Amino acid sequence: MAITGLNLPIDIPWERVCVARDMVDPGRGVADETPPLWQSSVALFRYVPPDEYQVYPGRRILYYKLTCSITNYQPRDQQVLGAIDLYGLGTGTLTDEDVKRRLEQSLPCTAAVVQVSVSASEGERAPQGQPYFLDVQPRQRLLYEQVTETQERASRSLETLQVRKDAASSNSVEVLDVDQGGGLQIGVGPVSVGGQRAGEWGTKSLGRQDSTLVTTTDGSREARETLAFTTQLSQMYTLLQAYHLGTNRVVFYVTPRPHTIEPPTGLSGPRALDGIQDFFLVVSQAREDRLPCLTVRLDTGHLAVQPVYDFDRSQPPQTLTVEALAPAPIEGDPSATGTGNVVQGGFRSFYGCFFKSVVQQGSLTAPSGYVIEGTEDLESLATGRSGVTNTSTVDLSLDQRQVNIVATATGFACHRNTAGDAANHAAVGPLDFVGVDAVPEHKHVEPGHVRRTVRVSFRSELPTRKVEDLYLLVLTTRQLRCCDTVTSLDPKITDLVPVDDVAAGLTRVDQVPSGTGRSIGLPGSTADSTAADARPTAAPTSATSPLGLPGRQPVRANVMHPGAGRPAASQWGLVAMNAMQRWLAEETQRLSMRLRDPVAAPARDREVILRAVLGTVLADPRRRSALSQGAGSLGLSRRELSRLGDALGRPSEALTRLDVLAAPDAVLEAATGRKAPAILRLRLSAAGLPIVRRGTRPPRG
Repeated sequence: MAITGLNLPIDIPWERVCVARDMVDPGRGVADETPPLWQSSVALFRYVPPDEYQVYPGRRILYYKLTCSITNYQPRDQQVLGAIDLYGLGTGTLTDEDVKRRLEQSLPCTAAVVQVSVSASEGERAPQGQPYFLDVQPRQRLLYEQVTETQERASRSLETLQVRKDAASSNSVEVLDVDQGGGLQIGVGPVSVGGQRAGEWGTKSLGRQDSTLVTTTDGSREARETLAFTTQLSQMYTLLQAYHLGTNRVVFYVTPRPHTIEPPTGLSGPRALDGIQDFFLVVSQAREDRLPCLTVRLDTGHLAVQPVYDFDRSQPPQTLTVEALAPAPIEGDPSATGTGNVVQGGFRSFYGCFFKSVVQQGSLTAPSGYVIEGTEDLESLATGRSGVTNTSTVDLSLDQRQVNIVATATGFACHRNTAGDAANHAAVGPLDFVGVDAVPEHKHVEPGHVRRTVRVSFRSELPTRKVEDLYLLVLTTRQLRCCDTVTSLDPKITDLVPVDDVAAGLTRVDQVPSGTGRSIGLPGSTADSTAADARPTAAPTSATSPLGLPGRQPVRANVMHPGAGRPAASQWGLVAMNAMQRWLAEETQRLSMRLRDPVAAPARDREVILRAVLGTVLADPRRRSALSQGAGSLGLSRRELSRLGDALGRPSEALTRLDVLAAPDAVLEAATGRKAPAILRLRLSAAGLPIVRRGTRPPRG
C-alpha cells in the first residue's frame, strides 16, 4: 500500500490560457485573412497543481509554459499595401512581381529578448505582496559543439523537464547526439583493414548540479518518490541566459551560437534564430489571491539589408575659361565715362580721368541626364587699377544644369584737358617757349585684365549606381497580456539602427577622397562633395527623412568608401562575423531595455517598406526618370511649393520629386497641411508608382 501511494510521475495537462490573436487563422478560407508565415507568435499555457501538491503554507504554486515562435520578420503596413495599385504597374523593367517581392521580404532574426512579468489581478499591491517566479527553466544554455577541420556536429537539444516532489523545483536532462566522425585505416603488405567512429551519445543532467544517473532494479519507486510531473520541451539549439529569478519579472536573453569553423568559401552571414522556444515558469502567490496576470513581451532583432545608391560620376570634367581685356580709354573716347577735372591742393587739376569697362560671359551646360556637382578654380587673374572693377563671378543655375562665368575688366586713364593747358601755361610761363611741358599729356594709363578658369564636375541627375549594401538592425516588439481579459499587441518595428562597422570589426575609411563619398543611401547617409561656394546650400533641419534620403546640400563627413569599404558578405572572416553577430545581439538587448512602453512606441514598418520599394524604383530607368520631374507635377500649389522650398532652403522652381521624397514628414505636413495617409500617397506618386483611387478595387495579393 505504501508503494502504491507513491503516484507515478505524470505529464502536465497543459491548458492554453491566451495566445497572440493576430496569428489565429479565422478559418474562413480567405487567403488575405491568413496570418503571415514570417511573424513571431506567443502562446501561454497554465496548470494549477491539486491541493495535495500545494506544500507551501499560505502559498499557491502555479505552472506556466510559455511558447515563443521566433522566426524571420516580414514588415507589414496596411496603408502601403492598400495604396499601391499593382494592377497599374504594367509590364517593363519594374513589374508587379518585383514590387510584391520587395513588400514580402522577410528579415532573419539575430537575437531575442523575452520578458515575462507576473502581478496580482486584484490591482495595486505592495512589492512584498506581489506573486513572484520561484523557478524557471531553462536558466542557462551553453554551447556544446564538437568541431573537426571539415565539419561540425552538435547536440540535437531535446530537453526533458522534471518537477520534483516539492512542486517548486525542477531539473532538465538534455539528450546528446554528437557525431565526431570516423576514419578508415588500410595497410599495404601485410594487409590490414581497420575503422573507427567517435561520438557522444546519452543524456546530460542540466539541473542545479550534475549527478551520475544510476539505474537500479527499484528505479520506478525512486522516480515516484522524486518526481511529481514531467513534460518535454523541444528547444532550438542556441545560447540562452535567464535573469532576475525570485522577482515578479524574469528576462530570457537568447542569441544564436557563434561560428566555430570557417569554411574555405567564407561565411555567408550571421547565424539566425528560427524555431520554437519553450520556457517553463513556476509562480508562487498567496493562496487566497485570484489567479495572477502575466504579461509577455517578445523583442527580436533582425538584420535588414538596404541598397546604397550613388550618383554616376563617370562623365569626365570639363573646363570653362572666360577672359576680359579692357584697354585704357583714349582721349575723347565717347564710350568712356569720366570724372572731369578734380581739385587738388586748392587748384583745379590739370587732368580729367576716364573709365571704360568690358564684360565677357561664358557658360557650360551639363550633358543630358547629368547635373553640375561642383566647380574648382584653376585660375583666377585680375589686374588693373585698384579701386575699380576687375572681378569675375561663378554662378550655378537653380536646376544645377548650367554654370555661368561673368568677367568684368576696367581700363583707366587720365588726360590733360583744355582748362589744364591754360593753367599749365600760366604756371610755367617762360619755360613754355623753350618747349618744356611741366604737365605731361597723359597720366595713370592702366588697362584692365580679368581671366577665370574653372573645372566643372558632373554627376548623374539621379542616383543610379548601386555601390554597396547597408546593414540595419531592426528591432521588433510584440506583447501579450493574460488577465481577466486578454490583450494582444501585434508585432511592429520600433527601431532602426545602422550596424556599427567598427564594432563589427569591418573596414572603415576615415579619410575619403573628394567626390567618392556616398551620396544617397536609402537608410540614412551623407553626401560628400567639393562644390565649394557654387552649389546652393539648404537650410539644416532637425527632422530626418523617413526614407533616409540625404538633403541636397553638400555635407562633409567620414563615410564608408564605396570602393574600399565594406567587404562582401562571402568575404567576411570568422572573427569579423562573430564580432558582428555579438554586436547585433548586444544592441538588440540595449534597444529592448530602452523601450519602456511598446504600446506607445510608433511603428516604423512603413519606413522599411518604402525604402525597399524605392530601391526597386531606382533600379527601373522608366520610373526613375519621374524623380527628376518638377515637384509641381504632383499637383502641389504655388503656396505649398513656396513653403516647401523655404523649409528645404531651395527655390521653389528648382524642387523636384526627389526633394519631396527626401523631405521629412514634419516638413511635408507643415508645408502642405496634409496628414500621414495623404503624405504616404504623395510619396508614392513622387516615386512614379500608381496608387489606388479611393473606392476602386483593392490591390492584388
